[in-house]
Parts: sequence; structure tokens; C-alpha cells
Amino acid sequence: MVMLTLLSKKRLEEYWRFVVERQRIWYKRFILNEPYPWTLDPILQKYHFCNNYRELDKGTIYLIDKLTPFKTDREKVLFNVVMYRFFNSYGFFDKINGPLTPNNYEPYEFIKILDELISKGESIYSPAYVVCPPIIKPDYRAKSKHVQLAFILKVLSEKINELIVKIDSAKTPKDSFEILLKEIPGTNNFLAYEFWTDLTYFNFFKQGWTDNDFVNIGPGARWGLNIIMGKDTKDYLLSQEDYLKLILYIRDSMPKILEQLGLIEEWLEISYKQAYSNVPYLSLRNVEHSLCEYRKYWRIKNGRVGRRRLFKLEQSKIR
Repeated sequence: MVMLTLLSKKRLEEYWRFVVERQRIWYKRFILNEPYPWTLDPILQKYHFCNNYRELDKGTIYLIDKLTPFKTDREKVLFNVVMYRFFNSYGFFDKINGPLTPNNYEPYEFIKILDELISKGESIYSPAYVVCPPIIKPDYRAKSKHVQLAFILKVLSEKINELIVKIDSAKTPKDSFEILLKEIPGTNNFLAYEFWTDLTYFNFFKQGWTDNDFVNIGPGARWGLNIIMGKDTKDYLLSQEDYLKLILYIRDSMPKILEQLGLIEEWLEISYKQAYSNVPYLSLRNVEHSLCEYRKYWRIKNGRVGRRRLFKLEQSKIR
């Protein structure tokens, strides 16, 4: 099979051992309530790595908790998913008295709340990624990013019903992703995929799509795939179509490889049983997510530490 010839068997096995060890940490910590350390792996003890499951990220847990009561209100869910990921700040809705209702949204009121937070020295953004909005309102402090985001959200609130109709008419998950990318100003591929994945957690898509039906392979995951192919580079080595074939193969081969490694029974015990799709294995989205983390792990293991976030127990109370 062509996919097998591209992949290093040794590194593919190392990737799955990493995934299992990262999941052991979660299981020991949050299910068994064992004390630190939860692993003998010195890299996983020292450095911070995200969970294999995106839905166990504390920011995603927060978003799900806040929006689940409104999951039948599709306009509110879509509007607040976009708002939250624009700022991506844990606790954001509590700071702004949200979630907000799109048909009552007033950008100047929103700006006032954000200005007050900034004046108190509170961060309104996550440092995890940067949003670069286009200039929507050139006559009002155009250089202030939060102001431009406030007006982008106004544009979204005014067209949200039309946008949902377009999403409902999408023939494929990729079509719906591209609608989000095209129709929401200030959105790039990364953000559109964040929106898309979040929406699956609320059964938003009438087509029934889940996070196991579509993947937008980001640069970190592509780099992880390159490493499994034996190349430590972030450059494109294959076409996007071939990268997709690789990631599909990795997802689909998970049970077989874990069985070969003698890890299948343990995985069935420690996997996240409330995951949103493909239980008890990783969804397509979560394979993409964990490939990025494996890339970080492999590079540290091979002396390429760079600027890595250290694990701090006192600052890590949530998954």
C-alpha cells in the first residue's frame, strides 16, 4: 500500500506510543485522581502538551459548558462560537456577560466592555494564536484589533440567518468549512476549522457531520506527518490530497497498530468515552491535533527544544 511506503514504521509506532502515554496521563490524573507525576517520561513531565482530544482542552470545555444550554438556538451558537474563537480567552463570556444574542448585539456596547477590561489590565486575548482582522470600520480607531473584531461581529450578526442557509445547503463538510472561511471577515483556514469543529460539538450541522468527517491539515500536523515520513521539516513534501490520504490511513489503522503494540486493551480502558465521535478511537480532528503535539515531542526528544511551554502544576487545574 502506497501509504505504508511513505511512513516510517518506527516513527508511526512512536507516534502511537506518545498518544497512549499522553492519554495515560489524563486518565491517571482526572479519572484515577493519582498525584503528580503521572508518567515516567521526562519530556512529558517537564513540558506542556495538549490532550489528544481537543474537546478536553480547558478552553473548549468552557465553550461547550457555556453554549450547551443554547444548542437548539443555532444563530446564538454560531455567533458565540465565532466570537469566542476570535478572542480565545478562557472565561471570556463571564467577562462580557455573555453569551450574547446576535439580534441584540450592539458593537459600541461590546467595545465599551472590552475597553473597560483593557483599562483594568485584563487580557482579552489568548496568546495561543493571533487574529489579524481586516479594516471594517476605518473611521473608528482602525488600529485597535478588538474594535475591528467588534464590527466584524456586527457584520456576522446581520447576515447570520443567510449564512446558516448557505451552510445547510453545503453538499460536503469541506463546502461548509469554505463557506465559513469565505463569509466571515477576518477568518483564515485555521480559524474556520476552529469554528467548524466547535459547531460539531453542538450538532449544528443538519447534515449530521462530526469532527470525524473532515480535516483541515494545519502546518503543525503536516510537520508531524513529515516526521513520521522520516523528514524533520515543515515544508510541503506532498500534495494536500496525499497528506489527507496519510492522515486517513493513520486514523483508520489505529486499532490494528495498537493491537500490534500490545496497547489496545489499555487504550479501550483509558480512552475518553464521552468523545464526540469515533469512540473509542481518535476522530480525524483529534488525530490531526495529536500529530501537532507529537511533532513537539519528537523535536524535544531529538534536541530541538526551541521555545517550549513548561508544565506548571499549580497553573494547570483543568484538563
